[in-house]
Amino acid sequence: MLVCGPNTLAQGAVSEALLHTPQEYFDGIVSKIEQSAMYLYEHLAECIGVVPTMPQGSMYVFSKIELEKFKDIKTDVEFFEKLLEEENVQVLPGSIFNLPGFMRVTTTRPVSVYREAVERIKAFCQRHAA
Repeated sequence: MLVCGPNTLAQGAVSEALLHTPQEYFDGIVSKIEQSAMYLYEHLAECIGVVPTMPQGSMYVFSKIELEKFKDIKTDVEFFEKLLEEENVQVLPGSIFNLPGFMRVTTTRPVSVYREAVERIKAFCQRHAA
């Protein structure tokens, strides 16, 4: 059996860093993630065939892909592959989380990154709409 994980020294350093990091730092990070989540939730809903779910404490937005609304996309994996190839936007297909017909988008990037990504997803969905 092979187990990969941080060594003892790294584990100790992380706990010390977390214990001595000002609360404002964590508050700022949480605020940025919340802003990204809200932006994604609101704007992915504008994409044809995409129904986002507002996160409840996670760092990602799961969205249902209404596959029947696309003329040439039959699975979430196909949606992922074509979106990456055509628009250079990477989402994760829900199938890898045992949720076929969904996609997952992380909320850890700044809103400025998501503005561009959502515009590309919108264009992609319009191009493939039935």
